[in-house]
Amino acid sequence: RLLGRRTTAVRRLRAAVRWYAPTGQAKGWRLWIEGWAASLRDPELRRVAASLDQEWKAALTRVIAEGAAAGEFPCPDPAEAAWRLTAFLDGLAVQTTAYAGSLSRTAMLRWADAALARELGLPDGERAGEGTGPGS
Repeated sequence: RLLGRRTTAVRRLRAAVRWYAPTGQAKGWRLWIEGWAASLRDPELRRVAASLDQEWKAALTRVIAEGAAAGEFPCPDPAEAAWRLTAFLDGLAVQTTAYAGSLSRTAMLRWADAALARELGLPDGERAGEGTGPGS
């Protein structure tokens, strides 16, 4: 539903990035991390996790492709952009969940917005802040 709203692709993608980021005690992210670890040993769980991951990447790919087709931004390969973006977001989420307090949510969202802007090829004026330190 989040990605299907009637607004620009950029707004939908920025909303998705914020939704995806861990909050509070990150119970959902803790479950995902445990699930990923268990899926290394359980083929059925691995298939389920991979399927859910592919659905998420496919949804992002569709929105990125829509935005590129509408001329919102230049993105020559929406599928690759979705892969890179989700890899970055997953890494941030794992780090901030496993090491609580290592990076503020504000900084994490700023970095995620900056990564999204780079992937979409947005002009510098449309990019979110790109602080350099964990507390920035």
